[in-house]
Amino acid sequence: MSELDPEYVWARAISEWQTGQPDAICAEIRALPIPDAAKDFLIALARGEAKRRDGRPPLRDEAEEYELVGHVFAAWDAQKTREKAIATVAEQRGMTEDTLRGIVDKVGDRGFDYRVMWPMVKKLTEARAASNT
Repeated sequence: MSELDPEYVWARAISEWQTGQPDAICAEIRALPIPDAAKDFLIALARGEAKRRDGRPPLRDEAEEYELVGHVFAAWDAQKTREKAIATVAEQRGMTEDTLRGIVDKVGDRGFDYRVMWPMVKKLTEARAASNT
């Protein structure tokens, strides 16, 4: 009897897992050449039993988010559209536009809105630049 194609075996195991049958995918995970602790975690994850102690840690703190939004506001002022500004800053920072758009929206929900905050931030920045010359 010939051996089954590994891609087929995984596809079938994933398909069964998606219908609530984790045994096949757990067997495939057990056969992986990875540390036992990783196998245990992945099997628990496949069975829906994995627990995160503190949830996913934030990728950025609030200060970093406000800094990113400040860069978007400056680009927005120069380029006149939010989407162009987000695209420019996302490319400069090596992040996706969707990620940056989510940060801008989240910070905006806190009241840090372009129309309200940018004029004040711009004046402060210009005043600081003038005093440093």
